[in-house]
Amino acid sequence: MKFVRNRKGASEIFSALLVTIIVLSLSGPLLYYYHEINSAEKTTTNQLISNEILQLEIKIKIIKLSNSTSNIYVYNYGSLNANIQEVIIGKSIFRTSFELDSGSLTALSAIIGNRTVTTPIILKINGLYFTES
Repeated sequence: MKFVRNRKGASEIFSALLVTIIVLSLSGPLLYYYHEINSAEKTTTNQLISNEILQLEIKIKIIKLSNSTSNIYVYNYGSLNANIQEVIIGKSIFRTSFELDSGSLTALSAIIGNRTVTTPIILKINGLYFTES
């Protein structure tokens, strides 16, 4: 009867070591890719949540009594101050930086001057757009 010894050859050890090295070398880029995708999704989600919170806290009402900007009022009844960045009337865009405090009312003529308005008014306030209702 022959006794068989269980000895591994050098090629089996090197192949197991090579497979281990390949697996470890691929795990780094995969973890980096996962981290980048996850970070981008978190950033997008955080921006959406911030915009939703701003929309809840900024309340703007455009009160139009006539077609003259001296009789059109912007009322901020939200809890945050509103920075009016743009006023869009038809094809005209008026860029401004007008601060409208919480609970305050101002005439549109104080922001863009006296004009006649025959089209809808769009306001860009704190990066969000508001229209007359």
